[in-house]
Amino acid sequence: MPAGSYVLVLRAPGTAEVRRPVWVEYGVRMNIGVSIPPAEEIDEGFVYVPNGAYMAGDDKYPKGTDEKLRQMEVPAFFISRYEVTMRQYREFLNDRALHDVVSAGGRLPQGGEPWPLEEGAFALPSGIPPAAPVVGIRIADAEAYCEWRTRRGRERGLKSRYRLPRVVECEKAARGGDRRAFPWGNEFDLSLVGEEAGGGAIPLGIRRPVGSVPADESPYGVRDMAGGAREFCLSLGSSRPAFFVKGGSPADAEDTLYRIASRHVPESGEGGPDIGFRVVRVSE
Repeated sequence: MPAGSYVLVLRAPGTAEVRRPVWVEYGVRMNIGVSIPPAEEIDEGFVYVPNGAYMAGDDKYPKGTDEKLRQMEVPAFFISRYEVTMRQYREFLNDRALHDVVSAGGRLPQGGEPWPLEEGAFALPSGIPPAAPVVGIRIADAEAYCEWRTRRGRERGLKSRYRLPRVVECEKAARGGDRRAFPWGNEFDLSLVGEEAGGGAIPLGIRRPVGSVPADESPYGVRDMAGGAREFCLSLGSSRPAFFVKGGSPADAEDTLYRIASRHVPESGEGGPDIGFRVVRVSE
């Protein structure tokens, strides 16, 4: 087998299909152990990222990092294939077992089209597809959404919780087993994150459905890790983690913002018109 980057596709009776990206070196014997979860343990719309090492960082020092490439071990986790959508966030807002209309109204996205209130439930704004990523929310609202998903999972008997992804989980899910700079490889092209990329300010939110750009897919099958919305994520290691924002958006033309290792600290926890989020699920 020639040296290079490969994706192993693992299947077994009663289990889900799992991708395991690997980097094969010439003349080096490899032993790879992968635990494959039962199919029923993987939520619809989620991807399983097995335990193991990946190459973190970036020798070209993109925005927000001064860390060279180095190997890091990351436990297994499940990550949503797409960013949280307008439709999913609406379901959260309209769960009256969680919050009343007034409390839910305090979690509406800021700075975009209004969400009409119809018979006690919030409707989606006109002109934005239900499958577009929700943006313009605060970090606290994204965390509340994760807590809501956790509660609903426990009602179904899941012994796990949902949270925002950590920086290393975002990087691993986007990079796979090699040292690529972008989810699709090492060469940057704005067309690979959408024809509207680099268009400047987007005051009314992102109007493109998640997963609209097939090229923006990682070796694990996670979509929109470079483009789509920029995304909240957590730092590694403190009891009250700091937050970062990763990825580019249709407003960005600078290629360094789309690099896998790029990240920056948001000005506040208030989010922005191109900042959304995705979630991970971990065992407790």
